[in-house]
Amino acid sequence: MIQSVLDQIQERFPNSKVFLRKNVFLENPTYCINNHLYPLRPNNKVWPFFRLLNFLLRGDWFATPNQIDVVLDCCGYHITDTWLGDESGDAYEKYYARFNKRGRKIIFLPQAFGPFNNIGTLKTMRLVHRLAALIYARDAVSKNYIEAACGEDEKVKVAPDFTCLCPASLNPVVQLVPKQYVAVIANFNMVYHTSKDVGENYMNFMAAIINHLIKKGEQVYLCNHEGERDEELLHQINQQIVHPLPILTNLSGIDVKAVIRDSKLLITARYHGLVSALTQGVPALCTTWSHKYAELLNEFACPESILDVTDIEGCISMIDDALNSPNKYISPKENRVNIENKTKTMWNEISRIL
Repeated sequence: MIQSVLDQIQERFPNSKVFLRKNVFLENPTYCINNHLYPLRPNNKVWPFFRLLNFLLRGDWFATPNQIDVVLDCCGYHITDTWLGDESGDAYEKYYARFNKRGRKIIFLPQAFGPFNNIGTLKTMRLVHRLAALIYARDAVSKNYIEAACGEDEKVKVAPDFTCLCPASLNPVVQLVPKQYVAVIANFNMVYHTSKDVGENYMNFMAAIINHLIKKGEQVYLCNHEGERDEELLHQINQQIVHPLPILTNLSGIDVKAVIRDSKLLITARYHGLVSALTQGVPALCTTWSHKYAELLNEFACPESILDVTDIEGCISMIDDALNSPNKYISPKENRVNIENKTKTMWNEISRIL
């Protein structure tokens, strides 16, 4: 997601300087330094140490929030009852109060929103709505949640997920034989943010479908799309199958996208794994823990591609069908082109505002 945004900034605003929250920078400083991304100070105090560091490094390596002209929020899905509590509104207000430069724009790039049943979540959404210059929901359900909470407003729009314009690596770190393997992506949210019957059955479901693929003679790779918790889940799955499988982990976003591009079938629980398959014409099936998956599949004209974790036999039948008739699970090319054009239109709108 960061790479997708960075590509557009470099193309449209090549002289701009891009900062990330300090904790995000520290998660992968090598990537950030190589891509000229700088850490943002958490507050507006400019300590002598940072002044000296900037001087020694011959550049503005550190910036304070009140120096920022534009805030592009690309968190994906964070304003929802699933993540936020009663105190979230106050925390967000305190955070955005730091960006007090006159004329500063806050733009929420396409992401999922809602529901807002908690008082804190509702307060947060209304605060965000008041401060933002533009809010892009990724789907109609998210937009409806926003309008129910804040009323209709022209600055709330719908646009596709913006990662569709980011190309996969042409020279990935992991070199696999194209179209000879099935890639499987897990998601810890399937255990912790689903109904009891789904969460308790997810590990058995994953073991069952992977064992089925192995028995069919399919080459299978487990791919860590997200982070430590997903990787831990993949290790647990490996303990439940007939023999451990390779786990592809610590890959860059564009390398993961290449793994998906070259697979014959993707089975994923990660939203952006599904996006990467749909936009690259790869047959894909997914499990779901949020409305955003069904909305995405509808947009790509693949509404039947959701796997029901509680129906293992039905899922195995669907997987076999996808392997035998992959075209049924590939988004039509016209849909993919249309979504790319909508994304370009969104970036043009943002460019005009900035």
